[in-house]
Amino acid sequence: MSSIRRNPARVMLVLACSACQQEPSEPWLPWSRAESRLLLNKSRVLELPDVGYITDLRLDGETWIVAGTTGVTRTHFEEPKILSRSKYALSSSPHLDCRIVDIDGDGCLEIARFNAGWVPPTCVLELDGRMRWTQELPAREDDLLDSDGDGRLEILVGNPNEVDVYLLDDLGRVRWKQAWGPTQNGVVALDTDGDGAREILYSDGEGVRICNAAGERLRALETPRNGFVNSLEELQGLPGLERTRVIVGAYVEGAGQQWWCYSQRLEYLGPLDWFLADALVDRMPLERQPPMSVSVFEEKDQAPVAGFSASRLQILLFDAAGKSVFEDVLEPEGEALAHGRGGFLVMSSKPLRLVVGYGKTLWEYRE
Repeated sequence: MSSIRRNPARVMLVLACSACQQEPSEPWLPWSRAESRLLLNKSRVLELPDVGYITDLRLDGETWIVAGTTGVTRTHFEEPKILSRSKYALSSSPHLDCRIVDIDGDGCLEIARFNAGWVPPTCVLELDGRMRWTQELPAREDDLLDSDGDGRLEILVGNPNEVDVYLLDDLGRVRWKQAWGPTQNGVVALDTDGDGAREILYSDGEGVRICNAAGERLRALETPRNGFVNSLEELQGLPGLERTRVIVGAYVEGAGQQWWCYSQRLEYLGPLDWFLADALVDRMPLERQPPMSVSVFEEKDQAPVAGFSASRLQILLFDAAGKSVFEDVLEPEGEALAHGRGGFLVMSSKPLRLVVGYGKTLWEYRE
């Protein structure tokens, strides 16, 4: 999802966020321990050798849809078994994350293959692996957009090191082309002025640009301090950050990495002591008291020359104060895992039942 993952020593791909809006009295860390601990039983549910490395999970009726880097399966979750499996109809490198999405807003699910890694193609596939459409331009952003709020999702793409970016609609057609520059460190679409139309925000190092739905620049966002703006993230409804919709990250000379909170109207709300971007975070339903949040993030060690030497998945559960009440780490088995961000599902909150996919394995955590 972020400045942290551009750190040459350690790369975080899917991360958690702080639950403190103002600077806390002591540093908040996602692995800081709370006095009360949650006890969960962990078990191996199912091996999925045909999906590559797991990148996403989705509940569909009484089945799990599991997407990976090379294929997709449908499994029954009460009696864990594989019901169907398909390989993606791709002749190119399989090493990109695939997300389970409803790309066209029709209520049916598809697989979107994209990642801000300068690796083409960008494409959408059916759940049986068949190609719906493909574009040879690689993605510029890790998240899908909905710039006009019609429920049909869009993907921002562009050739490496070129200034032009293109917004693809749900059919893979170019909706518009704009000269945004060679790098986008986060893109967000939301209505910032209350007129019912969404604006598009993106960061490019020099600042945060605010554009209309056609990608035309309107103005720039004022930040508390000048620095290299390296992250722009949207979030909603997390404990302690209820008003916050946008987090801006910047490296400020002499002060290091800074994180700033903004409301949907782009009102500055204050700093964060620490923030890790691109959250795979799910807040527990309100029937669980106190409310809890689940975060699953992939942590990677970078090899000395190029690429990644190892990866692990960390599972964290937080209480309403942002303290961790449960922690576990899944390590790759048998080989270094350099692709596949993993995924998780909260099956129930009381008692807690959590399913996590990583590598080629589905795991279950139960109270």
